Parts: sequence; structure tokens; C-alpha cells
Amino acid sequence: MGLVARFSLVDGQFEATYQIGRYNQTGEWILESAPKSAVNEINRTQEVFHQKLEATLNEKFELTVSIHDDSVEFV
Repeated sequence: MGLVARFSLVDGQFEATYQIGRYNQTGEWILESAPKSAVNEINRTQEVFHQKLEATLNEKFELTVSIHDDSVEFV
């Protein structure tokens, strides 16, 4: 189980889609729920990563990134 981030470019802005799941044997991403004991740490890690991503894209490339509506929600 893991967290994957996928990025797309929409109207000159990046959108990040975060999902929790795993890859099956054929390499397809399967959405799964995280164990309750891991949810807080997953959300903390996701939020820290996204903040660093926003800062880096803005500082180095003057680009922005938003979180897609289909993403796992931050707590």
C-alpha cells in the first residue's frame, strides 16, 4: 500500500491527484483505503510533500499547483 501523486497540466497550472492504493500484478493502480492506524501519518506526509512541491515549483519555475478534486483529502 502506498500514496501516489499524479500530475496533469490544466490551463497552464499543474494539478496534483493524490491517491492511496497499490499496484496489482499487472501494474494497474488499485485504490484502497488506508488502515486507520496509518491515516494521520499519511495525511501529514502528503501535506508536507505538497507544501514543498508548491514552494519549489513557485520559486524555481514560477509555476503553481493545486490539488485535484479526486484526491485523497487532507485532514
